[in-house]
Amino acid sequence: MKKSLIIPIAVVLLILIPLGMWWFSEDHAIKRHSNHLMRVLTIDAGTSAPVRQAKVFSINGVLAPKLEINSPDIQRADGTFDKGEIESAFSWICRNAKESKFEITEFVEIKIEGERATANAVVEGFMELGGSRPVDGIFDVTLHWVKLDGSWRLEKMVWNNF
Repeated sequence: MKKSLIIPIAVVLLILIPLGMWWFSEDHAIKRHSNHLMRVLTIDAGTSAPVRQAKVFSINGVLAPKLEINSPDIQRADGTFDKGEIESAFSWICRNAKESKFEITEFVEIKIEGERATANAVVEGFMELGGSRPVDGIFDVTLHWVKLDGSWRLEKMVWNNF
């Protein structure tokens, strides 16, 4: 190999190896999964029925077999639910929501302890159902993840108003 090629290859490796380590780190995986969840929960106005149904399939890959939801402002959402119950409820939301938008604006803390992880984040969001907005504002959200079969799954969500 020519000496002129060694330096550029070494520079590329010095950039790609740390980038790969960062991308595949557990912290970054939890952030990616958390952001993905917010994208799934976001429904743009005018979104077609097939795209909305695809969101229901997308949420399936995020959920643990049981999901605990703690939301003081929406008491009917509080409790522990089977994955199928969440999918059914989310399917109803996808059919009936005019629009929704959820975005993590800041990750406050990520904790990983073996097969469990917690992401505490600031989330801006709203959901418009009919003529009301049952969700609207800035929230302190804690997402509890568990690693099942090598993939992170959501097992608990805690939503609090700021």
